[in-house]
Amino acid sequence: MRKSPTYYVDAKSIHSSPEFYSKDELKIFQDIEKFILQEGYPCVGAQAAINGKTYSMGVFETMEGREDIKKLALGLENYIDIMEGKASNLQTYLAVFPDIKIDDEIEFENHLWAMAQNLHEIDTSEWASSVDHDVNSPDFSFSFGGKAFFMVGMHPKSSRRARRFKYPVIAFNLQAQFDELRKKGRYE
Repeated sequence: MRKSPTYYVDAKSIHSSPEFYSKDELKIFQDIEKFILQEGYPCVGAQAAINGKTYSMGVFETMEGREDIKKLALGLENYIDIMEGKASNLQTYLAVFPDIKIDDEIEFENHLWAMAQNLHEIDTSEWASSVDHDVNSPDFSFSFGGKAFFMVGMHPKSSRRARRFKYPVIAFNLQAQFDELRKKGRYE
């Protein structure tokens, strides 16, 4: 398991060793931080993760390519390892796809569902027992590594301003984090 709360899928850490990153990767990290920390951004959880450096990030060429799916799976596995026993800590895994062009929300959703299906197909764990695997169920959540996830998508064509970002990004959060916040009355 990696010691740093922030990692890249090939074990490079932006907060401890930024010289390992390309200029393009550093620019992506800076763009995301600037976007989330902008005045009026509605998600205080995302801002807390950025300010506290409690996020992990991977940069991928595609949302559906076999090698990218394997790298994303590795990133999620590392995220799960870091989060074991830390359900009350806000931490997120950001999967960034800077080279994908999105024309509308339907196209983004199609990419998202294909990516989720591809991850599911290589996942050897059982579906998280705390959520339903039926996408039509109100209790549905994506599951990977035996853990339930709450996913938030951002992309240039999002109808919601708070999710309109220059690159497609998927924020993966363990569902247990939100369950803990609900218990504390900090999330509905």
